[in-house]
Amino acid sequence: MGSLPSGELFEVATPCGAVDMKQAGLYQVAIDDQGNAVANTLNGLAEVVGQSGTGEIQKGESLTLSCQSGQGAVLSRIDKGQAGALVDSYYRYRYPKKYDGRYINYDTYLGDPYYYDPYNRDVSYHYVSEYIPGVEDLDDYGNWQYVNNYGYGWHPYAETAWAPYQSGSWGMDYPFGLTWVSNEPWGYAPYHYGRWTYASNEWFWIPDTVSTYPAYSPALVAFLPVSQSTVAWVALGPGDPYTPFYYDPNWQPVYLNSTPVIQERIVNLNVPGAVNVVQVQDFTRGIDPRVITTIDPQTVARVRPVLDPMSVDPLRRAAFETRQAQRRFDVPPAIAQRINTPVVASAAPLAAMNRRDLARAMRVEPVPSNLRNQKLQFRDERAANVGTRQPTTNAGASIAEQQARERQMAELSTRASRGDRTAREQLRGLQRQQVEAQRAERVTGQQAQGEQVRQQMQTRAQAMAAGQQQQLQQAGIRRQQQAQREATRQQAITNRQQPRTMQQPNAQGERAGNQRAPQNVPRAQPEMRRLPQPQAQPRPQPQ
Repeated sequence: MGSLPSGELFEVATPCGAVDMKQAGLYQVAIDDQGNAVANTLNGLAEVVGQSGTGEIQKGESLTLSCQSGQGAVLSRIDKGQAGALVDSYYRYRYPKKYDGRYINYDTYLGDPYYYDPYNRDVSYHYVSEYIPGVEDLDDYGNWQYVNNYGYGWHPYAETAWAPYQSGSWGMDYPFGLTWVSNEPWGYAPYHYGRWTYASNEWFWIPDTVSTYPAYSPALVAFLPVSQSTVAWVALGPGDPYTPFYYDPNWQPVYLNSTPVIQERIVNLNVPGAVNVVQVQDFTRGIDPRVITTIDPQTVARVRPVLDPMSVDPLRRAAFETRQAQRRFDVPPAIAQRINTPVVASAAPLAAMNRRDLARAMRVEPVPSNLRNQKLQFRDERAANVGTRQPTTNAGASIAEQQARERQMAELSTRASRGDRTAREQLRGLQRQQVEAQRAERVTGQQAQGEQVRQQMQTRAQAMAAGQQQQLQQAGIRRQQQAQREATRQQAITNRQQPRTMQQPNAQGERAGNQRAPQNVPRAQPEMRRLPQPQAQPRPQPQ
């Protein structure tokens, strides 16, 4: 949301509650797979109004609101990787030719969210109101030149024989009636706002002044009832009267002014190639220069232009044929059920004159006034990743100052959109101040985060040193215990061997001449026993 004038409200109604954008910024509101409403404030300030109360969603926060009564909400911080992906996706869609991918880093976006500000990059916003959609497409497909009597006009890059309202199609769009849908990539703003003029053999689009609030028109053309078999139209020029109108359910025109415009003459009727004539059968198809035929000036002079094609029978029949030719889509029952789900809004929506029953048709259920003043109770999960974002000193004053600056920027944006160049310069100055403040806040946060990381590393190093010292002490104790066990074991072995050695005679000397026992290796000696000597028996003497 580029701007929000003071006192105005931009609200998204969901089945779980209403999300109000309180400031200009970047938001995402969706329904997750569980049927909960999820509101992400990527930049700005939002407020959720539900059946359980009201609560704010600050920048960088996400609120998940359940549609089930009795189940609370969950407030958390947006993951920076997810936030960067969301911002990157939006800017790739919004500025496909200019975006360079820098906002994939969420901190880069927060540091300079106005890098792609159209007021700074698009020349067309100097001449066209910001409330007109499609202005950002004009710089790529044309240029601005000064046109006598009209000021600056936009000239598309096109061939010499080119003329407006020649490449596109006609369709019936209730309640506006016949609506021009252009095939040209720049063709929204110049065909639904402003007028066309022919000067110096070229066509120029002349928008309303920047200070004028624009009014949408389905097609700024006059129709010419040339014959029963053809349909003709021509672009309106500056000075041609036109009053907005819409159709009731019976396709009868309802003019916003009290009386319809009676058009006598169109300034572009005499411009060569300005009048587009097609056969009725081609009117329901795509329009391009190949199906457009010429018409002689005498025939044009005899025809009275009309602004309401439904007022002339041949044009009315051709208009309804385009409606029948439009492709219809069958919505699956599951999608239809979700579309028809009632939604919660903080107040009934303002209905246009043709939709008095808008609130009933949209199934809007307003929140009771007593609940709007009740504070929303939620489970706070922002502390889960509090280390990634440290609060700055004097945070309350900083937030109040930022909110006051953003309110002032919203007011200046409104004045700048109305042509106040002084307000535009002041707005740019405040934007620069905001960028500098955000950079300073980011630097402070990075410093705080760096200090926290340093303390964590220091604590971790001390813990590692203490652990290593304890391991060394335990290792020394284990070595001492092992040495004591080894000494005890050796002593036990020695004590067992000593008695056996004392009982054995020393026979080493007797065997020294033949064998030498290995040193330091005890060896069992054979036991030597002395056998008894036989006694001599007396021999008998002869007699």
